[in-house]
Amino acid sequence: MARKSAELWGRAAEEQVARWYQENGANLLGSRLRTPHGEIDLLFEDGHQLIFVEVKARGTLARAATAITPRSLERLLNAAEFLLAENGATGRDCRFDLAGVDRQGQVDVWENISLQ
Repeated sequence: MARKSAELWGRAAEEQVARWYQENGANLLGSRLRTPHGEIDLLFEDGHQLIFVEVKARGTLARAATAITPRSLERLLNAAEFLLAENGATGRDCRFDLAGVDRQGQVDVWENISLQ
């Protein structure tokens, strides 16, 4: 897949995932949030909990589920810690999710992914 096409597919996947969370009651706080430690794909608030979401668009949901690496999880945690500190939100209840989108546009969300 050409780089531009992959980027467009990734953006479309993020939009689909954002709609899924919003339809399930979460409030979108930001997308593609860049930090010195990496990027947060999507950030939501659901009640008092912040939800940091890593989006993976792959041909199948099974491939999306296995696309996250320990290194990308570490970057996600470091980026989240940076954003929390920058916004005076250290100590907030947080959750880290992985959202997969397949070629047909089906979304699956794995909540509370392990950061170990």
